[in-house]
Amino acid sequence: MRGDRTWTFVRGLLPYQCNHLGGIEMEYLSNGKILVVNLESKTTEELELDEELIQANLGGAGVNAYLLREYKESEPVVLGTGLLTGTLCPGSSLGVMSSYREGTDELCHIPLSLRVPAEIKYSGFDFIVILGRADSPCYLWIHDGIADLKDANPLWGKDVWETTDFLRKELGDNLIQTVVIGPGGESLSPYAGICLNYWNALDSLTLGHVLGSKKLKAIALRGMGLLEIKEPESFIESCNTLLKEWKAQWDELPQGLTGIYKLLNKGDVGTWLSPIVHRHRASFNTPIAGSTFVFIEENPMSVKETQQEEPGVLLTQYLPPLLLKERGLDPKEAASFLRGCARMGLEPVRLIRADIFHFPQGGLKDLPPLEEEKGNRGLSCANIPQQPLWPNAPMPKEEWPKWWERMLGFSYIFGLDPIFMLTLRPERYEVILKLVQLGSGIEVGLPKVDEVLEGITKG
Repeated sequence: MRGDRTWTFVRGLLPYQCNHLGGIEMEYLSNGKILVVNLESKTTEELELDEELIQANLGGAGVNAYLLREYKESEPVVLGTGLLTGTLCPGSSLGVMSSYREGTDELCHIPLSLRVPAEIKYSGFDFIVILGRADSPCYLWIHDGIADLKDANPLWGKDVWETTDFLRKELGDNLIQTVVIGPGGESLSPYAGICLNYWNALDSLTLGHVLGSKKLKAIALRGMGLLEIKEPESFIESCNTLLKEWKAQWDELPQGLTGIYKLLNKGDVGTWLSPIVHRHRASFNTPIAGSTFVFIEENPMSVKETQQEEPGVLLTQYLPPLLLKERGLDPKEAASFLRGCARMGLEPVRLIRADIFHFPQGGLKDLPPLEEEKGNRGLSCANIPQQPLWPNAPMPKEEWPKWWERMLGFSYIFGLDPIFMLTLRPERYEVILKLVQLGSGIEVGLPKVDEVLEGITKG
């Protein structure tokens, strides 16, 4: 059965010289490296990430936006991590993929989760800039500070699961993390979404077709690096304190989609889904599980090794099951449809809202045109609830929009899981900023976060 295993990390080596963006190289909570990949010329270049750039843009979507503007003429796509991504800070699982919205100067960003963002950092880079278009299918293999472009002709036409299986076997490591497109992205379907390993990313902006247009089938990641901490003892102590305080607020810790539905007062959706729930799963170092694995062909209560190639699907998004229930599907029908979306690399929310719950017999070419659906200020948000989820502290509804934007800013800029941030009381945001200072030596205030958030969607 497909899944991820426990990792052990040691320090990796960076084997070659870097060019400078200027200034002092980032030393803490960072590799201090930006990878620039030119698909047209089939070349890679390593740049130093300097501290002034981080002080100005903080990281994550903030630096992604800066890099998009710097390389605007070369059709850039940027994958970035926050200062807290891959650290001991609770919820430190998030990365961001950014691009220009097609045909506009608007910048858009989608969250990357599971284990992928931490692996980006551990592979030796903080940011990956992808330029131009390849003349034939390729994939990017990044490991221990080394980046290689490889022929993906044998992968073109394979689905997401087949691609990840192939890469892990070909490259000799079952712990490799992947960013993948399926046939949806290859065919440039407007419904094409990014997948992480085997499962749908929270790609409500359908950026899968962007990688398809570049003929970039996948990014494979593996690294064994560690991060330096400016004040390690204080940083670790503060991380532990934050985690203890977060746990103390719960009478019963919510887990998985069923727990999230309960917090959203949608407990009927959790009840509907429960008969096929096998287990819940959290992203890297995140204390609340935001995904749920369901079984379709086998008994979800079974603890025996499955005889199926894959008996179910990991539901990584809260919205598709809710929408499918509203449209009258039973949970197994819904899960089967979502498993198909994962294999084909299609974004389920867009399909469901177009009243597509079964794939047409004619295949992807028979899908209807996609209606434009904008995210919040260029941020992918359809699969992130827009209400607070912490217990016993109601917030007036008129305050939700401003709170939600700042919450999303903390997530996308510093690399923090959005579901964790939805359950973190706003008065604890100062603790997050203190962790940034203890870990990196960079002082950040709330006005700076708001300033960076304001600028991350401007072209």
